[in-house]
Amino acid sequence: MIRLCLIETTPRDHLGSMSRYANLIDLALNRYSDIRVERVCVSPSLHKFPQRLRTPLHHLLAFADAKRIASQIEADVVHIIDGSHGYLTSAFPQHRVVATVHDMIPKLQSLQKFSVPKPNKVSRIIINAAFRGLANADQLIFDSHQTGRDYRSLQKHRTSCDSVIAPPLEDIFYQPAARSAAAPFDQDYVFHIGNNGFYKNREGVIRIFAKIQAQLDHHLVMAGPAPTRDLNELVQRFGIEGRIHFVCDPTDMEIRQLYQHAAAFLFPSLYEGFGWPPIEAMACGCPVICSDCGSLAEIDRNAAKVIASGNETEMSESLMQLLLNSRERERLIARGREYAQRFTLERFADSLQKVYRSAIRVRLVPTTVRRPYTYRIPSPRPCVSPSIV
Repeated sequence: MIRLCLIETTPRDHLGSMSRYANLIDLALNRYSDIRVERVCVSPSLHKFPQRLRTPLHHLLAFADAKRIASQIEADVVHIIDGSHGYLTSAFPQHRVVATVHDMIPKLQSLQKFSVPKPNKVSRIIINAAFRGLANADQLIFDSHQTGRDYRSLQKHRTSCDSVIAPPLEDIFYQPAARSAAAPFDQDYVFHIGNNGFYKNREGVIRIFAKIQAQLDHHLVMAGPAPTRDLNELVQRFGIEGRIHFVCDPTDMEIRQLYQHAAAFLFPSLYEGFGWPPIEAMACGCPVICSDCGSLAEIDRNAAKVIASGNETEMSESLMQLLLNSRERERLIARGREYAQRFTLERFADSLQKVYRSAIRVRLVPTTVRRPYTYRIPSPRPCVSPSIV
């Protein structure tokens, strides 16, 4: 029997990729009767505190809570599911620790590898603490080969048997019966989903669509959080308010319906550690046009149109050609569905259980002694008792 403890850093009712990832691990491992999963959340509720204090308080209290529970849990393996909290490895000196690194975007941004301002001082302290802490893990899991290369380019002294395990899709993405009979929009549309982070390049989505909108009747549907002021101003500047629809915080079922009825999926991201959306689109039968940044360069070029990052003219021309060429659309749909079969729960579960069993068999000795790591953040700490959620 393997006793596995998943360390979550966001509440389970929080809609986001980390909650989804934890749910997928739990669901995937249900097929193994000899693996018992315990889930522990170290994310305290901070809604009563000012917004500017929430990030440093979250990380301080998450670390304190992890140290407290380390003496309470009985686990063969502790899996920290979010590498941005890599400092938590030091809270479990007596346990075998696995950590998943989804991307290195914060660290790369702090090193000014992107053309955006680097994070503030407090954020950089947290980012550096997380990065140093990852070196203490017995094994690391990377979402993609690119994320592994990013990490190794910055941490050159780690010697371990780490793994690349792509996150899976839920089974419902592979079920044709999930398709809605009614399309969510009356018009044909191009679809995009993403948050407002700089690397998602939502402004690029609008610019690309604006280049072809006069030649086609298609609309653009953008799902995710509410658009920023800059996005709204860009839409107004191009005069295409009536052709763009923002779907704010859609449900999982609504997202699947949007994929299934879209004429194409547009994803000109500036960087991805993995990138669920293109794979989701393929599984739902939606042809994909994306950039080649980060892990997106690993996508099979026969399953999607992968365009050099920053070449918005080529991307807009490829999008228009795809929308006008039904044969090419059908070809990409068929190849995309085939490619998406690589991301099933079965494959994910098989890869995970091998990592856990390996961590139990051979506990690698880190280059430095794993010890509690403390860091100071220049803000007052209130008297709050962290608890397991």
